[in-house]
Amino acid sequence: MNVDLPDWMRNPPPRAVTWRDRVGAGVTRLPGAAALRRFRWRWEQRDPLHRRFPRLTASLAVPLAFVAIMALISLAYWLYLSA
Repeated sequence: MNVDLPDWMRNPPPRAVTWRDRVGAGVTRLPGAAALRRFRWRWEQRDPLHRRFPRLTASLAVPLAFVAIMALISLAYWLYLSA
């Protein structure tokens, strides 16, 4: 089964250059852009803190959540009594 494609499908015209393409090319030419891009890639590849230190994160998160919930309950109670 041989399909004969038209020329515009076999050799499509090049994509039009938009203002975003020009801005992106200009930003990548700035000094230090490559180092910043490598830093961002390393930052995105790292493990989050809750995966590196799960016990420490849990031991900090539970009391913090308790304090936040108590503060919200106290605020709601104070607003109810002051109304």
